Amino acid sequence: MPPQPYAPPPQGYAPPQGYAPPPYAPPPQGYAPQPYAPPTYVPVAVPVPQEQGSNGLGVAGLVLGIIALVFAFIPCLNVLSLIMGGIGLLLSFFGLFARRKGMAFAGLLLCMAALAVTATVNDMVFGFGDRRSKPANSADWATDLE
Repeated sequence: MPPQPYAPPPQGYAPPQGYAPPPYAPPPQGYAPQPYAPPTYVPVAVPVPQEQGSNGLGVAGLVLGIIALVFAFIPCLNVLSLIMGGIGLLLSFFGLFARRKGMAFAGLLLCMAALAVTATVNDMVFGFGDRRSKPANSADWATDLE
């Protein structure tokens, strides 16, 4: 059952000064009653914010580059740095073809730095540079083994 409308105000009721008569009062004299028109709703196109896409390959390359650079300074772990730096280098390279290139470029630089540090640390620790500088047919090859 629908709710009952409000009862009209008692006779002799006057609205306070400065206020219009209530909507249920009869229209003032001289005006014809207006037909009720339902409110019109105009559909409004509200722009939906698009989610900003991220460069997954670039982020992965950046993370691998950071980890590889940290591991590159540790002699026993820099083999892992070599692997992670190589994978990160590939991921960052392919991430450069995406729309957002910043992280991919940073990952590319970090991976190249990690590979360079890995090669330098391996050369300093294991002395690969000393062996390459001597000719292969050196007469003192037996002393190199000691």
